Formats: sequence, structure tokens, C-alpha cells
Amino acid sequence: ITLTKTATNLSIETFAERLNVGTNLSARSDFLDTVLELLDANCNVIALNDEASLSPTHVQDSKILIGPTPYPPSASSDPNFNTADTPAPTSLPAGTYYIRVQDYRGDGRPDLLYNLTVLGIN
Repeated sequence: ITLTKTATNLSIETFAERLNVGTNLSARSDFLDTVLELLDANCNVIALNDEASLSPTHVQDSKILIGPTPYPPSASSDPNFNTADTPAPTSLPAGTYYIRVQDYRGDGRPDLLYNLTVLGIN
């Protein structure tokens, strides 16, 4: 992604377990367990989220929010902070950034489903 000005409201999110595709949703065997990373132009990790805790249930999808209430949060702002995550910043300067989607389980295959959404790009 390329930002032409400072981003203060940027949302990057994967939808896998939350997809409604009419397959065997009880087994969840068709969905990728995503790990989402935001990288700078030199491929240094800016933010990383393994799984997003979304009320009322925990899902295996991931999200990164850049803004006043960044996600993943820092350990000081969230008692349930996942130490595998890299907290997101509150803003990003103009520049080039990359998004990497991976799966720590090693299940990544062309037949596994997920959707990536990016909102707030200028």
C-alpha cells in the first residue's frame, strides 16, 4: 500500500473463520488461521497480530488498526496482551508499506479461504 499523507485511521483485517461461505463451518477445516503483518518499505515489522480477540468469542482472524485506539494494543493498555503480537502505532507517515498474510500452522494452501480488507488508504 502507498500512503500519500499521514494515516491516522487505517484498518487491515482478515476474515477467515468469520466468512459465511456455506461449507462445513463447524469443522473450520476450510479456513486459514491468519497471521497479519504490516511492514515498512524495508520489510521491517511495524505491527503484527496473530489473532484478534473479538467479543463475545475468540476467533482465528487477525486485524491491525492504526489510529487513536490502535490494535493490537500495547501490554500497558491491555491486560490480555498477546506477547506474540507487535503493538500497532497511532499513526503512519506517508510512504510505502507492505501487508504480509501467513499461517504459523503451515497450512497455507490455495484451497484455504480468507478475505483481506484494507480501509482508510488515501
